Amino acid sequence: QVIEQLKYMMVQGWTRIDRQLVEEGSFIPMGLTLSPDGDFKPIFVESGVGKMRIKPEFALKAVALNLQEIAKTRAVWALGLMYIQAKEKNDGTYEQRIQVMTEHIAGWARHWSYPFKIIDGEVKLGAPIERSVKPTYFEKSK
Repeated sequence: QVIEQLKYMMVQGWTRIDRQLVEEGSFIPMGLTLSPDGDFKPIFVESGVGKMRIKPEFALKAVALNLQEIAKTRAVWALGLMYIQAKEKNDGTYEQRIQVMTEHIAGWARHWSYPFKIIDGEVKLGAPIERSVKPTYFEKSK
């Protein structure tokens, strides 16, 4: 059931980034939270307008710090982080992947990495790489 909760939170996050991804080819990193009653809430950093837009690296760090503080309260069951990572290939082009890091208060953590393309105004996802990882926000009690 824990993994299903993490997947539910991820799907809710997709609905928040889809339009921006289609329109801009990217999205500002965002946080994900899931309360014990199943209420999903996204965490965004205001991105600004035009040339005043914040850099994705800044937004990623700001969201990660907010998630760290939220985890300390233990008020949510799950949290996560969604962002795009681009790696340069040998031919000079870039492979972009959507990274989704999720954690559950029970000590479970999953990472999904999705290749994607935007074709005819739609986001097309490739098969993800999914792996179990160690939690970083919900540390075990000492």
